[in-house]
Amino acid sequence: MGGVVATSLLPSSNISAVITLSTPHKIPPARFDRRIAAIYENNQAVLETADTPILSLCGGATDLMVPSESCILPDVTNGNVYRRTIFSSALEGCWTGVGHQVMVWCHQVRWRVARAALELSAASSVERSFTLDRWLRDGPHLIPASESPARLDLGRESYDVLPPGPFVLHDLRKSNTVYLAPVPEVNYPIRFAAYVSEGSVLSLAPQHPSSLSVTFYLCSSSSDDPYDTSSLPACEQWQPTTLKLIPNASPERPFPVPHEGVGESEGVVVFEAVIPERSSQHRWVAITYSTNGERGWILGDFVRAGPITRKIDVRGTCHSGLPFPKLRSRASRFAL
Repeated sequence: MGGVVATSLLPSSNISAVITLSTPHKIPPARFDRRIAAIYENNQAVLETADTPILSLCGGATDLMVPSESCILPDVTNGNVYRRTIFSSALEGCWTGVGHQVMVWCHQVRWRVARAALELSAASSVERSFTLDRWLRDGPHLIPASESPARLDLGRESYDVLPPGPFVLHDLRKSNTVYLAPVPEVNYPIRFAAYVSEGSVLSLAPQHPSSLSVTFYLCSSSSDDPYDTSSLPACEQWQPTTLKLIPNASPERPFPVPHEGVGESEGVVVFEAVIPERSSQHRWVAITYSTNGERGWILGDFVRAGPITRKIDVRGTCHSGLPFPKLRSRASRFAL
């Protein structure tokens, strides 16, 4: 209930931000008397109007004391008010449910809360939301785009054109190399997806990354030959639609490791961006990186945009005699 107490202290000029752990914000776990209801009613008004950033960390289904629904912060109509609800199963670097009491000592949670608190103590009012999103994030909230995106001058760079289709770059000993991946000319919307291991993309990386730093550009040209010196592709840094860290699980051991969880430096950066609607120009994705050759790899491909769905006729499935465990297994695989 400490999160309820902290919320009831708002608004206060002495509080930079509020981070709650497994706090029942919506419904009191026990209504002893009308005073509890009055506190919650007052907190609902505070959550709607207080300018103080509030972030709620929830343990999800693993928390057997506080239901997930009551841990979620209520929606606010004021878009300028910072409110975040993050489940530990989606928290970058944790990726697992956390029990109610375990939330206090879970290392994958507490060290991020500690780092956020240390930076919040010196952050300005404008920087507080960025600090929370940096250390306690689940992927959907992107790093703000630069007002003037960087450009890549291919006239000053040596570059190689990759063959169509998926690509893997794992021999990264040559630093400052540029690769051009041709965008497929298809009649349906597509997106570009890339995975960067042990490196960074737009300052997003595991806690202790290698020296690998990757940047993606979208290039276009009126000529279908990228080596045409009279019409070199013009390249502009690409803002992703998705930029997040996902676990680099090993098929040889359970994930997360029992009683240990994941390491602070585990994780693969996922970069996704939608290809703009087809134009008369030919397009490529430019991949640039810098490294001292320690470790890491880059994998990328063009995939069809939009969710992949499949209709399942439950009645037909029942009559066909398909076992339900097998149906659940297939459904789970599609969901992932």
